[in-house]
Amino acid sequence: MTAWHWGAVSVALLAAGELGVRHHFSTLPSLAALEHAEAFEGTGHHIVVPDGPDPEGCLPGPATDQSAELRFAWKRRLGPAEGEPLRFYVVGDSQVFAPGVPPEASFAFGLAKTLQLSTERPVELVNLGFQAAGFCDYLQELHLHLDRSPTPDVVLLNVFADDLEQRALVLVDGEVAIDPSWVAFPGVPFLLRQSWLLNWSWWQAARIAVRRSKDAPYKAPTRWVDPAAQDNFKRAWRTLSTRSDQDGFAMVVSLLAPSGASLCPDNPTEASECGWMEADARLMAQMLFEASVSFTDLRSLSEEPVLAVLPSELASYRQTGALPVHLDAVGHSRVVERLHRAVLSAYWHRQGRDPISP
Repeated sequence: MTAWHWGAVSVALLAAGELGVRHHFSTLPSLAALEHAEAFEGTGHHIVVPDGPDPEGCLPGPATDQSAELRFAWKRRLGPAEGEPLRFYVVGDSQVFAPGVPPEASFAFGLAKTLQLSTERPVELVNLGFQAAGFCDYLQELHLHLDRSPTPDVVLLNVFADDLEQRALVLVDGEVAIDPSWVAFPGVPFLLRQSWLLNWSWWQAARIAVRRSKDAPYKAPTRWVDPAAQDNFKRAWRTLSTRSDQDGFAMVVSLLAPSGASLCPDNPTEASECGWMEADARLMAQMLFEASVSFTDLRSLSEEPVLAVLPSELASYRQTGALPVHLDAVGHSRVVERLHRAVLSAYWHRQGRDPISP
């Protein structure tokens, strides 16, 4: 039998094997563990798997529709109606969006008011808070605004404890679950979704990588943010920091924990929101440090003696155990108290003046 015939037979056998396993198994191996996935413990919040690869540095890619209307949550102008305003962007996920409180009670508005009073200039506040956004989602949108709008004077970016969630490979009852769309190489996600055998091989490699991870050499963690995603997180923040220097805007970064974190037990399980959000926030703090990006750590705000959570989320916590994550008006005012010096100092420093004294 010639080599050509052997090749044809091999292809036929592979095709038959592919059809056989496809007929027998209804789900791809890398996603099978999610068929019966339970919600995060006590939260009603289902496991989130990667929703596609992040672009390098979280920059808008070639496929980005540059003609599409720029998105933002809301805008406000503070101070006199006349005069060139100081432009202030506040960027992040739903913590910046500020559900459950009026815009004027949000920390974004409070910090804009501080800027307006300190500079005696009108301030244009642009709230770039997006519900359920990961770090790459809001960083890409910020870059679009920087590309197409007048350069802001100050940009405040609030990093929240769940901003890595969509970048995490997860385990369900000890088994790896990972979406093929997470792979960044062109064409490969398509092949991994079409071929059960290729998916199985790739999935086995992912399982081995998790087992060999330095954080858990013998037992894989419940959630594992892979090294490539961690590298891109650091690259994205370095990229934005460099752009801040080049474009001339002041950049302030803060890190916030869930507003109800003080309700968590001392030793939460890894799969609970208390467990994975605490771990992710700690990881992001470390990565920001490694990226040489200064940030104001606001995680201790949740330890205040009086809870500052939305009443609706506190009621849900008492009924279902779902961890409250969003701030009420009191919580937003506490953020202003902790951040206003950092924002003002960054602005005045960028203007070539000595930062305000603490």
